[in-house]
Amino acid sequence: CDQSGLMSPTGNCAAGFFCPSGSSSATEIVSPKGHYAVEGSPAPIPCPRNTYGDTEGLVSEDQCTRCPTGTESDVGSTSAEQCVSTECGPGYYKDPQHGCAVCPKGSYSSTVNALSCTPCPRDQYTSVEGATHCLQCPDTAYTWGSGTADYNDCVGPVIEICDGEDMEGFCERYYDDNLNITSDVRSLKVIRGEFELFQMTNHRGMELEKVTEKDGLKNVGDLVKISAVRSFSPVLNDVFCYVEQGQKFRGTVRSTSKSGKVCLNWKDTPLSNKARHNHYCQNPDNENPATKPYCYVSPTEWEECDVPACVWNTDCYTGIGAKYRGHVT
Repeated sequence: CDQSGLMSPTGNCAAGFFCPSGSSSATEIVSPKGHYAVEGSPAPIPCPRNTYGDTEGLVSEDQCTRCPTGTESDVGSTSAEQCVSTECGPGYYKDPQHGCAVCPKGSYSSTVNALSCTPCPRDQYTSVEGATHCLQCPDTAYTWGSGTADYNDCVGPVIEICDGEDMEGFCERYYDDNLNITSDVRSLKVIRGEFELFQMTNHRGMELEKVTEKDGLKNVGDLVKISAVRSFSPVLNDVFCYVEQGQKFRGTVRSTSKSGKVCLNWKDTPLSNKARHNHYCQNPDNENPATKPYCYVSPTEWEECDVPACVWNTDCYTGIGAKYRGHVT
């Protein structure tokens, strides 16, 4: 209404403007950027998704500019800069609801616009988000399944050495052989498995000292057979993986069957006189049809366990010999 005393409104609000209740002009308020207003609008209407309005006073939806191909925008966008790429790069996947989403730890994507992230395969891991590939566990280690998100979940032998006594000073962890330790080792601790320590480089010396995780912290000065540590090697045994059919496997790494059932204590099974009395997978009976470690899931029923076969080469090497752990001289 443009004057007082009227019985009805003077007219509609002009296109490109909006007139709230009580307006006194057909051009009361100009439609802001990112919006448009048809004739008679009491409020501005936002430009729809995937368009933008970079000027004021738009009069119809058709005047909202469509985003370039391969980009998208939210409702009410005001410039072409708000049209963002719909291409999700490697390390991301395309979420239908939220656009590009980062791949979580333990997974990766290596292509543009991946529909999902791929879990890291067995024996590989990634501990960062947005990975484009996974990293290989040490040659002496494996994982229980896919999607491993932490290096420490690579199962295998681990030893930590320090240049100070009582595990102080500069410390490093190793997952395999070290033929030439250049630092002065004062203390060490086996985190997993068993290691042989040598007083000379290249696994040489008249004596060697064997240490396991049960030994805990060991100061080199307290070792019995050697007085210095210049090289070491993980012991190839049936602890983390099995060889042949696993008859000698004595690891304590698995207490469930392959299907996830809890293993019974071997003392409550028909093989109580042959097996170690614990809940872990074994293969104590050479005549059993199992070809790998297994366990009883009931007094009469057994199932194989998901314990991997050893991949180390001891008699000969394959490839460039990265997995060779033999002692041929």
